[in-house]
Amino acid sequence: MFEITGRRMVEIIHDCMEEIVEPGDTVCDCTMGNGHDTLKLCTLVGNEGKVYSFDIQQEAVDRTGKLLAENHVDHIAQLILDSHSRLLQYISEPVKFFVFNLGYLPDGDPEIITTGDSTVKALEDILSLIPADGGGAVLSYYGHSGGLSEKTMVEEFLQNLPPKYFSVMKVEPFNRKNMPPVLYLVKRVKDNR
Repeated sequence: MFEITGRRMVEIIHDCMEEIVEPGDTVCDCTMGNGHDTLKLCTLVGNEGKVYSFDIQQEAVDRTGKLLAENHVDHIAQLILDSHSRLLQYISEPVKFFVFNLGYLPDGDPEIITTGDSTVKALEDILSLIPADGGGAVLSYYGHSGGLSEKTMVEEFLQNLPPKYFSVMKVEPFNRKNMPPVLYLVKRVKDNR
């Protein structure tokens, strides 16, 4: 039997990426962190595609840049040192897939966190760029100060998306304590533009 852990959640996200993303697509890692999702997206979109990747910390940009260079895909991604809440200032084309890992930079400063206001704004903006059959994933690590508030705001926003246009699934461990991560999968089923 499988166990749903934070690591398994990432594998589920990568499975969704593989299902939706095609070579040449434009995609977005809204919280680059250590760069693993950005790397995966680069390998999926290939040389003709484009990956936008955001973080507010120079350390995340440096780590991600190093990882991409080591894997010879750094020319595919645009690493942006800015909040995901400002993504519309950088992206105007359709985005086939997006990913958020909410919380703080692994092995980084736990005081620097994603927040509900900026994340909901980023979700609203990125969803305006998603075409029919595009989608994304939001993984909420909320076992830190401010995390539960952000999770609540994100969940309320996603729960109120119109089902005519979006399908949203929530995946969470049912019998684990200590605030295990929660995964939200979003797919646009119909265009409303």
